[in-house]
Amino acid sequence: MHQLHCLKRVHHSYWPDRYYPNITEVEENNLQEYNLHCLQMLMNVVMCKADADPETLRWVEESKFPLGNRTSPHECVNWDTLREGTKRSRVDPFAPGVLVHPKFGPVVPDGRETIIGDENRQRFVINGTTVFIPENENNGR
Repeated sequence: MHQLHCLKRVHHSYWPDRYYPNITEVEENNLQEYNLHCLQMLMNVVMCKADADPETLRWVEESKFPLGNRTSPHECVNWDTLREGTKRSRVDPFAPGVLVHPKFGPVVPDGRETIIGDENRQRFVINGTTVFIPENENNGR
């Protein structure tokens, strides 16, 4: 499921004016970092669980070279079973006490409505949730 989420995020990054019309520079930097995470994760999935099914080719009238056959059959997962399995193991990262930084303490001590930050922290928003990153953790990004 995380792979589909990341694929959607990478897709959205191609059309930022449509999906992120009012993004700030700080939010854009954090979004780029998140997209790099997604690309790395997707690369790991492909490398570790690659589809070994052969991709067939098809001839077309307009070209000397064959094109990839986009209708090659593949055996897919049962999405209903996958969704049910992920529901049983799902964790809400915004629930109080779930994300606790070893130095800074709870990330969202009051759940989704937490507003944290001071003059030493940068703000960014993901999916409408305001989150702050300590300034020294954002260096070099």
